[in-house]
Amino acid sequence: MKPTDHAYRNLSCQYITEALFRLMQKDDYNAITISEITQEAGVARRTFYLNYDSKEDVLDQHYAILIKEYDAGFTEEMGRDPRKQSEYFFTFWYNHREYARLLEKNGLLYMLVNRFYVYMSQTDSDTMHVFEDKERRYVFSYVAGGLLMMLQTWLKSDFQESPKELADMYVRISGFQMK
Repeated sequence: MKPTDHAYRNLSCQYITEALFRLMQKDDYNAITISEITQEAGVARRTFYLNYDSKEDVLDQHYAILIKEYDAGFTEEMGRDPRKQSEYFFTFWYNHREYARLLEKNGLLYMLVNRFYVYMSQTDSDTMHVFEDKERRYVFSYVAGGLLMMLQTWLKSDFQESPKELADMYVRISGFQMK
């Protein structure tokens, strides 16, 4: 693949993703067709199917980009402090609140829980080493579900609290303390 092919593919994916998000602002996700997305993006249906299998695949690939961004900002120091981890989590989603709002509006916020669980189970946080191996998968479920449900509640309250306030609440509610 030539470098220009790769650049064209990335640009096409960007156009398709942005088109889907624009359509999700005015229409229900389930009612949006691939034809509408490609027309809005100004690309051929063939271009869509060269890059994606479905609309959900567009969201999955965008989420993968967000996870890379999230991971790039995560520091070793955060890995030892549940309060800093959760404050980073809430700050990150505050900065991406429009995306989170679109998912919530279209009943797709559950996708974040599933993907965040997978992400967490692949990371090696120092705070998780206090749990036995067999307990960790349950802890990952608890943390992913708790954080994402707090995110959903925060979305519904239109982000009234600060990320720091939510992090303090999370640590108090969860019982996770810095060791």
